[in-house]
Amino acid sequence: PVPHRRKNPSVTPAAAMGGVLSRMCPNPLNTVVPAFIFGQLVNCVGAAVIASKLADPGVLSDTERLAYFAKMTLAPLALLQWLTFEYQATSRISQGAQPWTTSGDTDMENPSLPVKVARVAQNTFEQALVCVGTNAALTLALPSANAAGFDCRLAVANTFMFIATRPLYGNFYLAHPLYRIAPLLAGGFWTNGASAVYSSLLLAGCQDSKSLWYGCHIGVPAITFVYVGSLVKAALAKRKARRV
Repeated sequence: PVPHRRKNPSVTPAAAMGGVLSRMCPNPLNTVVPAFIFGQLVNCVGAAVIASKLADPGVLSDTERLAYFAKMTLAPLALLQWLTFEYQATSRISQGAQPWTTSGDTDMENPSLPVKVARVAQNTFEQALVCVGTNAALTLALPSANAAGFDCRLAVANTFMFIATRPLYGNFYLAHPLYRIAPLLAGGFWTNGASAVYSSLLLAGCQDSKSLWYGCHIGVPAITFVYVGSLVKAALAKRKARRV
């Protein structure tokens, strides 16, 4: 008789796109470095293109710019979060659990589906707060086009990039947590840090310039890349040493 093969609970329609990536790159570790670079490039180009397509709101006061940012972003952000939490609840029903139950976390590299879904929902909520806070600050820091040619529309574009890439983030995470890196960065994870540094430096009295803008938006991701890369390299070395 043919032995019964247990179905992998992580293989779901929602993870279909991540499944394609897993077949193309069976070893998730091999995707990490290219994902860092590709994701950040997609974010920079995508946000700049979106910002250029938005209608110029004109000269606005601080209050009016915040209202503009809120009007453009709060509804789609709230819809994204609602859909994420709804998917989290309904996915538990399909696994035979109550929709309001929570799954315990685990240090496994590729944990069970309920744990990954819970992580996606929690991460989306946390990162949405950072996205809103950072880009609200950027909105206030850009009363008009800065030295690099960007105005408050870029803050809206950054938020749109976060919203647009989040379905890919969830799909890739369900296939394997390491596959999430490209959509995470394409959604502005490192750009948020760069924008926060830029806004903070302006607040501290630094003179706006192209060097300041690009120094933040190239320097912060580059430094983070080197730092995270060194941590990954050290972790892999320790793992290899344990296997010997």
